[in-house]
Amino acid sequence: MDTKPILYVELALGLAALAFAVAWQLDPAQNLEPTIAVLTVAIAGLELARRFVRSSQLRVFLSVGTTYTPEQEAYVRELEFSLERLGCKPETVGRSRQRATQPMHQVRSLMRRADAVIVVAFPRTRITQLIDKPGSPSESRKRNLLYPTVWNQIEAGIAFGLGRPLLLVLDESIEHEAMLKDRQRFRAVVGSLSAEFVRGSSFQGCLEDFVGIARSVIAEAFSNRVITPGATTTDDVAAYLRQRFEDLGLDIWFHP
Repeated sequence: MDTKPILYVELALGLAALAFAVAWQLDPAQNLEPTIAVLTVAIAGLELARRFVRSSQLRVFLSVGTTYTPEQEAYVRELEFSLERLGCKPETVGRSRQRATQPMHQVRSLMRRADAVIVVAFPRTRITQLIDKPGSPSESRKRNLLYPTVWNQIEAGIAFGLGRPLLLVLDESIEHEAMLKDRQRFRAVVGSLSAEFVRGSSFQGCLEDFVGIARSVIAEAFSNRVITPGATTTDDVAAYLRQRFEDLGLDIWFHP
């Protein structure tokens, strides 16, 4: 659920409360105190509701290339469904939304707002023959290599640079190199990617664990255990999140 409508109503009630307060100051004879009190309570209730919705929904940037077979599309749809079932909002450039700006700008904007990143890499290009390190003593010839879209590498690098929790889901048939290798904080998931693979208990368990870690820290950060209305600042929340992820042995990812 999007928290923007709640925020808009909260702002509208705040403006209404301010207007009533000014009117009361100009004419103290008006009995506006009960109205202002009701608006204040309503604003506080909406703020709590917004925190609850925000903490329960995880924004996940899903790095996935354009599908070109029915099997790939079924696989990606099953993954999106699994994330939504876990209370996540998957967002992919060119898939979940279409905008006029260049893709790289969209990637940067979406990933800055994301709570976590999942990179899904499946075959996009087949190279029937290549020469590795040509002209050198270690020159070698390779055949029939499968590579994913280059956007997987780019987006994984951006996620790592921003310090976002990063989960790699790699097809076993592609070349695992550079950022697409089992070297990140979370173990890479490798298999024959299909809808059945996503439904499997092994993959579902890994996905639930990944989502659960990020959600638990965010929920705690937006609770009354951390936030004291009127006293806690955004810097306080940022410092808390940094410390919690360090305690969990994860990279720092929160940037207010």
